[in-house]
Amino acid sequence: MTQKHCVYIFFAPPGSGKTTQNKMLFEHLKELKSNPISINVGSLVREHFANPKTNIEELFKEKMENGELLPPAVPISLWTEEILEKYENGTTMILDGVARTKNEASLLIDFLRFLKTCVCIFYLSVPKTHTIERLKKRGRVDDNTVKIIEKRFKEYNKKTKKALRLFKKTKGIFKYYKIDGTGTPEEVAERVNKHISKINNKL
Repeated sequence: MTQKHCVYIFFAPPGSGKTTQNKMLFEHLKELKSNPISINVGSLVREHFANPKTNIEELFKEKMENGELLPPAVPISLWTEEILEKYENGTTMILDGVARTKNEASLLIDFLRFLKTCVCIFYLSVPKTHTIERLKKRGRVDDNTVKIIEKRFKEYNKKTKKALRLFKKTKGIFKYYKIDGTGTPEEVAERVNKHISKINNKL
C-alpha cells in the first residue's frame, strides 16, 4: 500500500522521544514509497549557531544552551527556507519542533492551508518523571543541568502548549491525535503507525 501524501507534526514535552519517533516514522514512510522529507528545527538551529560569527549569534547560542526558546523569527526563517528548498507538490513531510510558539503555529497553519495538504498532529503524552530521566541520559549541552531542564519545561508549558492548543482548535485539513508516548520506541512507533494506517484509508 502506498502512503497518501500528508504532513505530520509531532508535539511532546522535552525528552519525550519525539525526534526518535520522527526518525522511525521517516523510515516507515520510505517503506511505504511515499518519498518523505523530514525537517528538524532544533537540529537546524543548533547547526546554524554551532560556530557563531557575530555578537547576536553568540547571544542566540547562549540563550539556546540555557534552555530558552529563540525569538520566533529565527526558527521561522530556518524552517521556511528548508520547506521552500525541499517541498514539491504532494510531498509527504515530517516536521519536528517547527511551531514552538503560538505565533509560529499561526504562520505554519496559514502556510499549510496554502499547500492544501492533509495535516496530522501527533501529541506524545509522557509523564514528566520519564522525560527528565531521558534528558539526563541524553547528555546534550542544553540538557546538562537540572536548572536548564526545568527552564526547558517552563518554556514548553508557557509557550509551546499554546501552539499545540491552537492546532487542536484548527479544523478542516488538520487532525489531532493524542498518543501514549511511554514504553519502548518501537511500541510508541507502532501506535503512531496504526493511526497513520487509519488516516491513509480515509484519504
